[in-house]
Amino acid sequence: MKKRGLLSLLLALFAISLPTVLASITITGPEQTTFNFGDQISIAGSILESTDYVGFLKFELNCGESEVLATKSMTLRANNEKTFEQTFTIPQSLTGTCTLNTKFESNSNTIAETASPTFTVSNALNAPITIDKESIQLGDSLTLAGTITKLDGKTIEGLAKVFFRQGKNIIVQDTVEISKGKFFYTYKTEDNPAGNYRIEVEVTDINNNKQTVTFDNVLILGNIGLNIVLNGQEFLPGEKIKIEGTARAGESRITKGKAYITLDDQREETTILLGILRHTITLPTTIKTGEHTLAIDVEDGYGNTETQQFAITIIAVPTRLELVLNQESFMPEQQITLKPTLYDQGDDVVATDIDLKVYDAEKDLVFADTVKSTEQTAFTFPRAAAPGEWRIKTTALEIKSLVTFSVGEFKALDITQEGSIITFANTGNIPLKEKLPITMTDKNDPARVITKEKKIALKVGKTKVYDLAYLAGQGSYTVQVGDKTFDTVDIAKRRWNVMPYLATILGILILYMLLKLIKNYVPRIRRKQHHLQHPHHQEQQHSHRSETQIRREKTQEYYEEKLKRDLAERMEAQRKKVHFSFKKRKDDYVMQLPKRRAKAAASLDKTPMYGGYTTPPEKKDEVISNSPDFFDPWKDEPTQEQKKEEKKKGGLFGMFD
Repeated sequence: MKKRGLLSLLLALFAISLPTVLASITITGPEQTTFNFGDQISIAGSILESTDYVGFLKFELNCGESEVLATKSMTLRANNEKTFEQTFTIPQSLTGTCTLNTKFESNSNTIAETASPTFTVSNALNAPITIDKESIQLGDSLTLAGTITKLDGKTIEGLAKVFFRQGKNIIVQDTVEISKGKFFYTYKTEDNPAGNYRIEVEVTDINNNKQTVTFDNVLILGNIGLNIVLNGQEFLPGEKIKIEGTARAGESRITKGKAYITLDDQREETTILLGILRHTITLPTTIKTGEHTLAIDVEDGYGNTETQQFAITIIAVPTRLELVLNQESFMPEQQITLKPTLYDQGDDVVATDIDLKVYDAEKDLVFADTVKSTEQTAFTFPRAAAPGEWRIKTTALEIKSLVTFSVGEFKALDITQEGSIITFANTGNIPLKEKLPITMTDKNDPARVITKEKKIALKVGKTKVYDLAYLAGQGSYTVQVGDKTFDTVDIAKRRWNVMPYLATILGILILYMLLKLIKNYVPRIRRKQHHLQHPHHQEQQHSHRSETQIRREKTQEYYEEKLKRDLAERMEAQRKKVHFSFKKRKDDYVMQLPKRRAKAAASLDKTPMYGGYTTPPEKKDEVISNSPDFFDPWKDEPTQEQKKEEKKKGGLFGMFD
């Protein structure tokens, strides 16, 4: 407890020892109570703090909303008063009753703040402008004059815009320079329409201070007698209107004047000479259908005027046929709504009948109707609606339009069952090709399950049937085809599909015949060649087989001759494609013969014999020839019987030696 009391006492003493923060800002000014944009506002003041600070002195203009005019860095020393003076320019953003707030901030904290006395900021000017007359005749002059000052009485430098308004129309617009506050403007009322005017003078100085002075009901007098005729009362868009007439001032025709012809937003001007008015105006091609007012304003050289108006009627011309669909793409069995609208040249609806024809992606007409403009019709796509781009042709009053939209692909397979027959129907709009599992469960023996995968390929709108009797025998079954289940399917008698078996048997027969054909055409050349190379085998044959051997040789000759003919035909047919040269083979053999001979001689030098090595035989000069009668000296010379036998048999095998 003693320790806690001691701690409290120390904290109290520390708090008492801290210096008390005293801060104050004193300002004087501004001297004026009203200011315009761009005026200079000056204040002076001092700031005194009891503690050292480093911060910023901010000056803000507060007129409901605040805007910072200046920020200056400032270092304050304790109890050392610091003075300041500041002059600002009134910005062009705030108006009303305002104060000039001065605050000192350090480390984003406001240390001291004060505000000046209130004053008024306005963008208005003193503009005592006078007009010398309020009613004049055309040809007379009109004078406006005045001295423009700010609210504090100082003259301005700026500009004045002068507007002569007649209703919503600006007849005259002019700009006058204001120097040292002096405004003076003279206007000669010549070539102006007669009537009441409103004259506006908008004064703006260089700091965007403004003042508008208005003179209402300034009357300019003047009239002309007109006699005008048109070439018709009803016109087509783009047609020409011919205007002819005379203009008089009093009892005589005017010498020279102007005519202003106005139709809607279109205005044209023409000259009147010796009182004659002739002019042609071309109607816009997009002019609105119905009644319009053609106004003709005429004035002479002195500005005397007259106005005449004519009512003309514009005949409707159909120009555009639009068709609005409820969406851009569709699927089979969805509904499409069609709303045709016929517009004229002025984008107004023309009430008439419109013919509609809808063609599918295969260019077949699938829907036709006749409706009124802006009326709606609809039809529903069939399930088999062809996918792709469809077209809608609309016709009304010789105006045609074509609109396209798309129909998406729709895949649908309808599976039905009647007895043991399963019917597959393609009710979509695209060809169907898929595999469906068929599962049959015997209701009397649930453990007995028969499965089969059925391939389905159907064109659009086509059907295909499958008899379950080919798959299962007599009984009652629960059949599931794809995702569809049929509870009770009765099969009275099993049917056998013999076609797969017939196809299997036919395949085996064809294979057997091919093997037999290959076996019969295998040449017996190898067997005969074997006997020629090994003649001692023939000596071992029994004498009672000699006649049989003769018959075999005759049979062999037959096949040998046939083989020669076949080979000759094939070589003749492929001579241009296959470059096969026996001569090249013989040349290659001759070129390699010296190497073979040297190799054979080397081996003979070291041929072992019983009791030692033999002496090598004498080497004879070898003659290498490329003649057709060339024979290989290193090859065993056939016996005389073998030569006779080869010559007798045609020498077919010698072609490949």
